Amino acid sequence: LYEDSTPFHKRLSLRKLITLGRVLEPKLNRADISAIEKEMPSKTEFFITIPLTALQIKAYNIYAQALLKGSGANGPGNTRLWQWLHVLGLLCNHPLPFVNKLDERRYSLEQTAKPRQRKVMAATDESQGDALPTDVVLADIGLTPDMIEQALQPFRKLDEEDRLEDPVLSNRSLIVKQIVEESIHLGDKVLIFSHAIPT
Repeated sequence: LYEDSTPFHKRLSLRKLITLGRVLEPKLNRADISAIEKEMPSKTEFFITIPLTALQIKAYNIYAQALLKGSGANGPGNTRLWQWLHVLGLLCNHPLPFVNKLDERRYSLEQTAKPRQRKVMAATDESQGDALPTDVVLADIGLTPDMIEQALQPFRKLDEEDRLEDPVLSNRSLIVKQIVEESIHLGDKVLIFSHAIPT
């Protein structure tokens, strides 16, 4: 069933899958949650609202203002808005994934700008000045490397001091750390789910 398989091989594969399904059917015992529902303890959920740290609020506001400034008069499109929310969500979890994501984006923007700058420079007389500025070249993207650097400014000192991974920088991380430590102390098992791999 590969993309480049011939129609003959695709039909042959489907026939074999159907045959395999018939052979395995009596041997498979699929059960849903109702099979063990009575034996399971009741589920208790806690929803904890955790405020951002002062540093997270400062970075959040700087980044949001840079985004709104870069989006122009029409405002952001849906795709761009979801990208912004994803990055802001990383910041709400902990500053480190936010910083890493913005560093990655800035590098990507700078690499995208380099070929355009060379083309513009080649097309103009060298005596007339430098290539097109990066912020003009990247206007269609909505963020410039300078805007990203401005959003990262609150974290530069922490990065230099190698304290950017500290759980204290985020109340969420601190609470999760305390829950895990207490669970280990009590001998409980813990599963932690997150919406983002960097987090």
